[in-house]
Amino acid sequence: MGVIDAAFSANATLANEYDARRGRAPAPRLAIVTCADSRLTGVLPLLGVAADDADVIRNAGGIINEDSVRSLAVSTHVLGVKEIMIIGHTNCALQTFTDDDLASRLPERRPAEHPEPRFSTFTDLEENVRKQVNLACSHPWLPGDVAIRGFILDVKSGRLREVSPARNSVPA
Repeated sequence: MGVIDAAFSANATLANEYDARRGRAPAPRLAIVTCADSRLTGVLPLLGVAADDADVIRNAGGIINEDSVRSLAVSTHVLGVKEIMIIGHTNCALQTFTDDDLASRLPERRPAEHPEPRFSTFTDLEENVRKQVNLACSHPWLPGDVAIRGFILDVKSGRLREVSPARNSVPA
C-alpha cells in the first residue's frame, strides 16, 4: 500500500472524530508565509497562535511568488488579515543547490511559459528573507496598511529572530 492509499484509508476512520466547527469560514488575524519543510508544520504552537487565527502559506523556501501573493491577496482583501509574517528557517534545502543544479535534473521538455526554470534558491538566508519581505511590501496587490515582517526560525532551538521589519507598525 502506498502512502496515499494509507492516508485515504486512515481518513475513513479519523473523519469520525472530525470537529465540525472546523468547517466554518476562516477568520485569521495573521498570515504566515513559510517553507514547506516538514519541520515547520509545528510553527503555530511555537508562536502561540491558534490554527483558527492564522492563514499559513507554505512553499519551498517561503518564497513570495505569484502563488503566495495570490493567497496573501485573499488573506488580506477577503479574510481581513492585517499582519503578515515571512518566516525562513535554518538548514533550508533551497540553500543546498542552485537553480541550474536542479534544472539539470529535469527532463529537457519545458513548457513555453517557463523556458528557463527558476526555483528561487539562495545562499544567504537573512538576505533571502529580507528580499521576500521587500517583494511582499512592494507588491501592488497587498494593502499598504498591512504589517509585513521577516523572521528566521532556528530549527534546532525553535527560536525566532527578526530580520527585516520592513513594515513594522501594526495598523490601528
